[in-house]
Amino acid sequence: MKVLRIEGELHWGFWNRFPETSKMQSSFSIFPPTSLIGALAAAIFGLGILRSEGEIYIKDKKFVSPTVTTEDFFLAVSVYFKPNFRGFSIEDINKYITLHFQQFAKNLQISSEYLTKSIEEIPGLSDEEKLIVKAIREEGYIEPSEIKRVLEAEKKRLSKEQISEEELKKKESLIDSALSKVKPILDALKKKGIITEIERRFLPKFRTGAIQVGKTYFPGEFVIAYLLNEKRVAEVLAGDLNKIVLAAWNITRIGSKESIVSIHNAELLDGKKLEERNIKTIFYFPKELSTDIKGNYYIETFWEGGWGRDYYRKPVDYVVPGNKVPIESKEIEVELSDQAVGYLVKEENEVLIVKK
Repeated sequence: MKVLRIEGELHWGFWNRFPETSKMQSSFSIFPPTSLIGALAAAIFGLGILRSEGEIYIKDKKFVSPTVTTEDFFLAVSVYFKPNFRGFSIEDINKYITLHFQQFAKNLQISSEYLTKSIEEIPGLSDEEKLIVKAIREEGYIEPSEIKRVLEAEKKRLSKEQISEEELKKKESLIDSALSKVKPILDALKKKGIITEIERRFLPKFRTGAIQVGKTYFPGEFVIAYLLNEKRVAEVLAGDLNKIVLAAWNITRIGSKESIVSIHNAELLDGKKLEERNIKTIFYFPKELSTDIKGNYYIETFWEGGWGRDYYRKPVDYVVPGNKVPIESKEIEVELSDQAVGYLVKEENEVLIVKK
């Protein structure tokens, strides 16, 4: 089995986001396999070794990354930080463009033909409908779920008004009636064309927002190993495996565009299959491939797939040798499960654990 081994160095550190997060964007403590595959794929397409139709294209009616072309190049991918280097993760608040978080959310607004008309001038409205139209008009744009909040606030204000108890009960009863059937009233108003929906991402208040952003500071060196699916790589690259080494030399970032790296060495090695069931390794691996572990380690949940919107993805727990606080890689002893096999990369503790 051929193994692509890369040695490199981070300039300051990196950020790799947890999957399926939005405004809380914590960073992993170490590069996930998908970021390692993506970094090499970016170099492959950047050099023109393979061609893509852009950073995103449509495949099977889904938006996907060109990386999907290379995902079956690798039987296993892993990384570790070299000894004597330590890092740490922090989180702070940044102001970010947040349009993409509002992609499917919609707000309600008064239709343009009724904007200049008073509520009494809009024909055919029941008393409950008038209350809800008034709430939408006062807010300008409103989430459907916020209408109840506005009506309940209006009900509280009634107690401060100088009106008779009979009038108070009448108005409170009307608000309670509207609260009990907000959805059917909204449906009726939409059908009449009195209110319409607008995508929230176009509204000024949703264009930017405060986001909790995580970063991992680690100005140190790392080693990555890719166990190659030789048949597939040779098939796509016309039998020239050296092209993938050339791409490795051209990796400039791992993860976000700010996560800059320098590559010090890239080489293609013969991975040696190990027969023993107890091995030592410093590379991370899927937890299901072990039955017993000795030494310091922690668990990170990475994922398989996820190369585009609605694309197959599966969370997988990985054993990461070493400590999370501070971040450092350390060798551990692993008893392999019956479904696992080890491949020695170069150094005696550089063992990739792979599913048979």
